[in-house]
Amino acid sequence: MSGDTPQRLPGESASSDPYAVLGLPAGSREPAAVQAALRQRIAEVFERSSGRRDEAEKERRRLRAAAEKILKLSRRSQATGSTPAKRGATPPTPAPALTDFDRSVLAVLVGCRGWNATSRTRLVALASACGISVQGLMRVVTGLCTYVRRGGTRVAVAQTTSGGARVGAFSAGARGPEGLQNQAAPGVWPDGIQGQARVAEAAQGHWLRRLGAGFRPQDAWATARLAVFFGVLTVMAGLLAVWLLFFRPDLASRRAVDLPPAAVGGTRTPVLTDSPAEMTSSSEPSWVLARFDHPPTFLGLALTADAARAGDACPQLPGEISELARRITVARVGPSEAVYRGWDACMKTAGTGWVLIDVRTRAQIEDAIFEALYAASDSPSVADRLLATLRPPSEHLADPIDTWRGAWMAGILGRISVSTSLPPALVERAQTQLQVALDGPLPPRADFEAAAGAWLSRSVGWLVEAMEFDDRTYDFWESWIAAQRRLGGGERLDAAFLGAVGEILRTSTDLSRQGPSLNVLGRLLAMADFESSAVVKAQLIRFFDDSETIGTHDLWVLTSLLARREIAKWFSEDLVLPDNADWMFRRRIADRIAQRWPETAGVHPDFAGAGGGIPIDDTLAARFSALLARELQRSIAAGTELLGQQLLAASRLNEI
Repeated sequence: MSGDTPQRLPGESASSDPYAVLGLPAGSREPAAVQAALRQRIAEVFERSSGRRDEAEKERRRLRAAAEKILKLSRRSQATGSTPAKRGATPPTPAPALTDFDRSVLAVLVGCRGWNATSRTRLVALASACGISVQGLMRVVTGLCTYVRRGGTRVAVAQTTSGGARVGAFSAGARGPEGLQNQAAPGVWPDGIQGQARVAEAAQGHWLRRLGAGFRPQDAWATARLAVFFGVLTVMAGLLAVWLLFFRPDLASRRAVDLPPAAVGGTRTPVLTDSPAEMTSSSEPSWVLARFDHPPTFLGLALTADAARAGDACPQLPGEISELARRITVARVGPSEAVYRGWDACMKTAGTGWVLIDVRTRAQIEDAIFEALYAASDSPSVADRLLATLRPPSEHLADPIDTWRGAWMAGILGRISVSTSLPPALVERAQTQLQVALDGPLPPRADFEAAAGAWLSRSVGWLVEAMEFDDRTYDFWESWIAAQRRLGGGERLDAAFLGAVGEILRTSTDLSRQGPSLNVLGRLLAMADFESSAVVKAQLIRFFDDSETIGTHDLWVLTSLLARREIAKWFSEDLVLPDNADWMFRRRIADRIAQRWPETAGVHPDFAGAGGGIPIDDTLAARFSALLARELQRSIAAGTELLGQQLLAASRLNEI
C-alpha cells in the first residue's frame, strides 16, 4: 500500500458504522470484546504503516472513537436493563460441543496468545500425539476461528472444561474427510480477554488435577512424600549452584552468539569461553569465518612510461639544477621566465622518478636544490617562486603518479625545514608550506623520510574516499605502496600499512562484499609484519578498543583474513571475532590475541636475536625520545654560550 493513501483496513470504509470499523458482529457490546477488537485494529494499522504517518494517526483516532461509541451504548443498555441487539441482526450460532482435543487446542492458543510460531509447534505436537494430521488440525483451528467470526454465542467455562466423550464439530471435521474450510481470523477468540483468562485458568486447573493427584495431602504419607520431593529438589539446586560458581566459573559466564548465515561457510553456532586451552584443544574451529570467492588482493600499475623516462633522466638533473642556480646568481634584475620553466621541469622530473633512483643520485639532486635556494635567498620573491613549485597537493590527487610527486615535494620541504645552512626566513617559509600540505603540525623529526611519509599517510583519506568509485583505484594504491617502500621498511612501514587499514575499517563500506575495499585491505594485511612488529600488535589491539568508529562486522572480516595461514601462521580460527559480538567480547578477543602474539613482537627488530639487552622502562624511554627529538630540531647556536649549552645537553643525552 502506498504511503500517501489513508490506511483503510479490510472490510471497512470511511462511512462504516462503529461495528464495521472494529470488525465486530452487529450488536456486540461486550466491553472486553470491544477492547480486544480495538487493539487488533490498531496493531494492523501499525503493521501497514509502521506507525509513523499522519494518515495512520487519523485512522487510530477513528478506531478509538468507534470503540468509545460502542462502549457508551453498552453502558446505556446496562443502565436501562435492555439486551444489546440490532434490528435485522443474525441470531448467534449456538455453542458447539467441545471434545478434549478442542479444549486442548483452545488452551494452547490462549496460552500462546494466538496463532504464532510457538503455538504452531505445540499444536503440531499435540495433533501428532492424538493421531490427527496437520490438515485435520488446521480444520479444527479454522472452525474455531470461523465460529467466532460468525458471531457465535459465548462458550461457557463449564462447557470448555467439562467431559470429553462427545465428538465436537471441529474435532469430527479433523478426523473425517470433510471439515470447515473457511479462512481463520488470527487473533480473535471467544469471550475476548476475559474469556481467554477463564479458558486458560480452567485448562491449567484440568492439567494440574491430573498431574498433582499423587501429591494431595490426604494422609501423613502424602505429606511426607511432598516434603521429601521438594527437599531433594532444593539440595540438587544448591549443589548445582556451588559447582557452577566454584568449580566451573567458565560455564557460568558462557554465552552463545548466533551468527547470520549470510556470507559464511557453515551453520554452526559458536560459543565463546574464557578458557583458551579449551578452545585450542578442539580440532574443530570455534568460529565461522567470512568466506570469499577469490583471495582478497589486487595488482595495479605503478611503473608507467612517464615514470621510467623520468627515472632515466634523474642522473642529469644535478647538473641542470646547478646551471639554474648559476643563472639565478648572476641575474641582476631577476631570473628570466626560462629559468623558472627549467626549475619547474626539473622538479617535475625528480618527483616523477625519485622512487626509481638510488640514494646517491637523490642526495646529489637535493644538494643542487639547496644550492639554487641559497642563491635565491637574497630575493624573497625569487625564493617564494622556487618554493611554490615544491607545494604538494593538499586536496585530491588527479593522477596516480601524483602520489610520487606529492611525497617528493613534501620530503624536500622537510629537508629544508630542518636545514641549518639556509637562511632562517627561507626555512620558516618552508615550514609553513609543509604544515599547510600536511594539514597539521610537523613530524618530530622532519627529514625527507618523515615528511614524505606523513604526506603519504594524509593522502590515504583521499584514496579511501574514492576507492569504490574510481576505476584507477588499484593504480593509486600501487603507487602509494611503492612510495612507502622506497622510504624504508621496519616499524615505519608497518605503521603506515596499519594506519591505512584503520582508515578502511572506519568507512561505511561492507567489507564482507568482494570489491576494491576488501582487496586493498587483504593486500595491506598481507604486507604487514604480524610476527615480530610491536607497532602492528599495538595498532591491531587499538582497533578493538575503537568501538565508536570501527564496527564489529568489519573486525569479523579483518580477523577472518588474519586467520588465513599465509598472513599470520599463529592466528588460529578461534581468534576470529563473532559478527555480532558486543564490546565485552571485543575486549576479550583483543586480550586473547595479545596473549597469543609471538613473544618477539615485544622486542624492537634491531635488538631481536641479539642475545639479551638492558630492560628499560617505557616511560623513561618516551621521555628520552622526546628530549632527543627536541635537541635534533634545534639549529646550531651562533653564540659561544648557547653553543656550549647545546653541547652539554647532547653529552647528557649520550650518557643516558
